[in-house]
Amino acid sequence: MLDYPDAPALDEVFGNWKWDGVKWVAAGGSGGSGDGSGGGGSSAPTTVAFTFAFGDKPPAEVMNMVPLSFPVSVPANLAGSTVFHNMPPTAEAVFTIFKQTATMGTTELGTITLPAMGEPNECTLAGTGGELAVGDALVLWPPPVQDATLAMIGVTILANRTDTGSGGGSGDGSGGAAGIPEAPVDTKQYGRQDADWTEIAADLPAPPPPPVMIAFTIVGLPPAGAVYNLPITTPLTIPANLAGTAAARAVVPTGQADFVLNKAGDPTPVGTVSFLPDGGITLAGAGATLAANDVLIFVAPAVQDATLSGVGVTFYAERA
Repeated sequence: MLDYPDAPALDEVFGNWKWDGVKWVAAGGSGGSGDGSGGGGSSAPTTVAFTFAFGDKPPAEVMNMVPLSFPVSVPANLAGSTVFHNMPPTAEAVFTIFKQTATMGTTELGTITLPAMGEPNECTLAGTGGELAVGDALVLWPPPVQDATLAMIGVTILANRTDTGSGGGSGDGSGGAAGIPEAPVDTKQYGRQDADWTEIAADLPAPPPPPVMIAFTIVGLPPAGAVYNLPITTPLTIPANLAGTAAARAVVPTGQADFVLNKAGDPTPVGTVSFLPDGGITLAGAGATLAANDVLIFVAPAVQDATLSGVGVTFYAERA
């Protein structure tokens, strides 16, 4: 049993937790408490999954981009990224990942190479990766020549947000606010209480792992019954009713348009994203547990709406 303080002060730190005035939350992001242990930072940055999906054959050299409202880091060799396709390419197909800045400058981050007639998720990842700032765009550039057979492909690029999960104090007692003395230097863990250092329990639970956000866009009017494959790179849980998920559209539909989210090989729908003529958006569904290399399938309505366009969905998932 953890002996949390009965009447904590605002921003009081207790192990890996901080009192926000209402509840204990994971401490981190704003620097450590200067307790000599380097603590106070969150355990890991938030992982974001950017998915580019094509309901048919990817058009040659048509730029697909996701503008960023937060900074991210794409790892070297596009580590953690993956693909899935229903129809393999006849010849080797190379997709290139770029960073594009607000001034239209471009930097190559990596490549994804699909072998001729390969397996659905077979690919070779390469590249240096790189940092993207707010206002930059992550760009997927298909091969210069459209392949005769490659179709219904989803490409998921994994990145880490760089504005979250920053470490805490430096471990030398310098992480605290100015004027606060260093904590005792020993093997114990300390927190600030009543303007002094207080020993705290060593068996505090670690903060929960950060969620994974799977961002997905459809350019233009979604074709009737189009199937978009969203490959999964790590074990995840999609909550019931798609809790935490957000959706948007550039133009509202003429009639209600229901997009269904399925898990490949499972007949039970994971969820439904419905776009309404009055501009409303509703989310529903049972959710699902996913393993690495599972594939989420996002299916457009069987009848194409006359006006609905510019659909974007960011699926919220928790690490399983």
